[in-house]
Amino acid sequence: MSASTPKPRIIRLITSLVPIETLERLSRLSQEPAQIFDEAIALLAELRTSSEFEADLRRMREWYPHSLELGLTLGRFLEDERRFTEAEAHWRALLRDFPTVPDAHLGLGRALEQTGAFAAAQSAYLRARDLDPENPDIYAALVSLARARGGGSTGDPGEPGVLAEPGLLDRYREFAERERTNTVLLDAMAGIEEALGLTEEAAAHRLRAEELRAREEDQNS
Repeated sequence: MSASTPKPRIIRLITSLVPIETLERLSRLSQEPAQIFDEAIALLAELRTSSEFEADLRRMREWYPHSLELGLTLGRFLEDERRFTEAEAHWRALLRDFPTVPDAHLGLGRALEQTGAFAAAQSAYLRARDLDPENPDIYAALVSLARARGGGSTGDPGEPGVLAEPGLLDRYREFAERERTNTVLLDAMAGIEEALGLTEEAAAHRLRAEELRAREEDQNS
């Protein structure tokens, strides 16, 4: 590609400082030019509402095809655009290169949920949870899925969909048996218990989570 080739806005911005040929040569090296790459990601983020964003992002992925950050950014963009079939294909491709990245499994679960593949979405969410058991977004995703499977609307965990998924709380309790110090899990479990009217159980789990956080703060002070 020559310097005269039409370039998306982000590439024009970057190449105002660094010639396009130099960037392309750097992109073929074993290590990414970190400073330039970080600047490019920051500029891409600023263009998230721009019609040029996708073209910019895909061009950057041509230069850095194995970049996890660019892969995650493109997946989230496709979700934002509600192109869930494309998003599913993208997340699956990304997971072939990065099978242990929880955010990629979470993204795949969201795409599958939006296309009605609830069982596959649950598997993806649970895999994400296994990889990152203290990520509150994953527990929120499981609640969202429970609502969707039960026909509930979006909103608080007490929506009818959650009540139609009785196995969700049992699954959380199984996790808690193994992860007794996971405060994120305890809070997530308490939220569902509160929605189900199990106030005593919820209060006990809230208290346990607070005690664990206080202990951790004391140890770190």
